[in-house]
Amino acid sequence: MGCCIAVAYLIALAGFGWRLLTRRGGAPSTSPPPARRNAPTRTTRRPARRAVPHDDRRAVPTEQPDPAGPGSAARRARPDRRDDAAKAITRHGLLGSGVAGRRHGRGRRSLACGHGLRSRDGRAGRRTALYTRTPAFTGYLAEAQRNAIEKMLDRRVWGYWALENLWGNLRWNPDPADRENIMLTGYLGQMVGMYETLNDDRFSAPDALSFRWNDRRVYPNSFGTIAESVHRNMIAGDYTLYPCEPNWIYTVCNTFGLNTLLTHDRLHGTAMTADVIDRLHRGYESEFLRPDGRIIGVRSARLGASWNFWAGPAIQLTTALWLHAGLPEYAQRAWWLVRDQEIRADGDRVGFPLRASSRVDPGNYRLGGAYGQVMIASAAREMGDEEVARTALAGIEEFGDPVSANGVRYYAGLSGLGNMYALQFRFNRASGLRDQIAFGAPPHWRTGPVLADAAYPEVQVARAVTDGHALELVLRPGNGLCRTTVRIARLEPGRAYRVAGGREAEFTASLTGDALIDIDLGGRHEVHIAPR
Repeated sequence: MGCCIAVAYLIALAGFGWRLLTRRGGAPSTSPPPARRNAPTRTTRRPARRAVPHDDRRAVPTEQPDPAGPGSAARRARPDRRDDAAKAITRHGLLGSGVAGRRHGRGRRSLACGHGLRSRDGRAGRRTALYTRTPAFTGYLAEAQRNAIEKMLDRRVWGYWALENLWGNLRWNPDPADRENIMLTGYLGQMVGMYETLNDDRFSAPDALSFRWNDRRVYPNSFGTIAESVHRNMIAGDYTLYPCEPNWIYTVCNTFGLNTLLTHDRLHGTAMTADVIDRLHRGYESEFLRPDGRIIGVRSARLGASWNFWAGPAIQLTTALWLHAGLPEYAQRAWWLVRDQEIRADGDRVGFPLRASSRVDPGNYRLGGAYGQVMIASAAREMGDEEVARTALAGIEEFGDPVSANGVRYYAGLSGLGNMYALQFRFNRASGLRDQIAFGAPPHWRTGPVLADAAYPEVQVARAVTDGHALELVLRPGNGLCRTTVRIARLEPGRAYRVAGGREAEFTASLTGDALIDIDLGGRHEVHIAPR
C-alpha cells in the first residue's frame, strides 16, 4: 500500500512539474486576438442607430449604498447598487473574452484542472451571470454567456477526454458526457443553469449541446442530458462524488455538478438532487471531511489516497464558495474554520500563512499573494462577512497589480481565472450565488420590461432591474460622451410609458412590446421607465 501511495505522489508531482514547464501564463491581454481564418461569424441584434459623439457633459452623482442589509429577503427582489462604477469599468474586460473571444476562437487562458480552454470558458461563463446587478439586461451580457457556453462545444475544449479516458480508464470513448469528467459536465451544466435562470431555455432543447468529434461521430446533448449524466455518475459512484480526470475526485468540481442538478430541478421540475443529497452527505462525512471538519480537496477513486497540496486554504474557500448553494452547512463550517485558523490579520490587511498551497494561483500555477486575497474576499462576501471582504479587497489592490488601459481594468498579478474571481467578488453580495442557484429569479424578473439591446462597448450597463412593470437602469459611456439608442422589450403592447433620463419624456410600446429610446451619455446616467 505504501508503494502505491508513493507512486501516486510521484505521478502527481510529475504532472505538476510538466504543467509548470508548459504553462502559458501572464496577464489578460487588453488587445483583441488576431483574426482567424474561417472564424465563425458573430451575429447579434443591435439598436437601429449606433452611438455617435455628443458634447453634453453631465455630472456624476455619488452612489449611495443599498439600504437592504446582507441576507435580507429584499435582496432577491432588489439587486445591489454597490460599486456600479467599478462594475461598468471591469465588465468591459470581462465581456471582451465573452463577446470577442468566440469571434476569434480565443479568449483568456487558465490552466486550472489542467485543461485551459475548458476551465477558462466555464469560469468566465459563470461570472457573466450577474444576478445581483443586471437581471433585466438581456443584450450583450446574455450574448457573452451564450458564447461562453457554445465555446464549450468546440472540440478543442473537450477533445482532451478521448486520450484521458484511454490512458486513465483503458477505454476508447471520446464522448465527454458519458462517464466521469465532471470537470466538463458539472461546469457546463452550471453555466447553462445560471444562464437559463435569467434568460431563455434554448440549451434545454434536444441536441442543443452537441459535441462533434468528426463528421461521422456526434454526441448530442442538452441541459437535461448533461444533468442526467451528473446524476447517473453520482448514483453509480462509490463515493457519490466522482472523478474529474480519471481516478482523481476533486470536491470543488463536484460542487458544480451538484449546482447543475439544483438549477435543473428548479427550472424543469425534476428531482435529481433529492436522489443524491443524502448520499453526498454520507460521502462528505465519511471520505471528504477531515476529523477537524476541513474539506478534503482531492482523493484517488482507486486507492483512496489524498495529497495535502490540494487542501490549502484557498482551495477550501473556493469549494465553500460553490458548495454554499447545495450544502450550506459544510460551506459555512469550512469558511469559519479557515477564517479562525488560517486567515491572519496584519495591521489593516488579512492573509494566509506563507505556504505554497496558500499562495499558488491555479490559473497559471504561479506563486503570489493576490489569488489568496481574492478567495478570502469572495468567500467572505458570499458568507456575509463584509468586514473581512472589504479588508481583503485592499489586499487585492495592493498585491494584484491593477492596470487600467483603453477602458479595461484588470489585475496583472492574477491569471485570467483570478481576474474572473475578482470580478465576481465585486458583483456579488451575501448569499448571492446561493440565491441564484438554489432559489432563482423572482417571477417579476422573468415577466417585466428588460433592456434588450445596447451598443457595445459604447454603453456600459451598471444596473438593470424590473419590478414587473417599471424598469430602472444605470448606464455609463464606454468610449466617451455619446448619444445612443437602446431597445426595451417585454413591454405591454400598445401601452404608453413615461421615461426619465431619455431624450423624449414618453413613448408608446409597439405591438410586439418593444421600443427604441435615445439617450445622451455623459457620465453615470439613470433611466427610469414606467407605465403611464
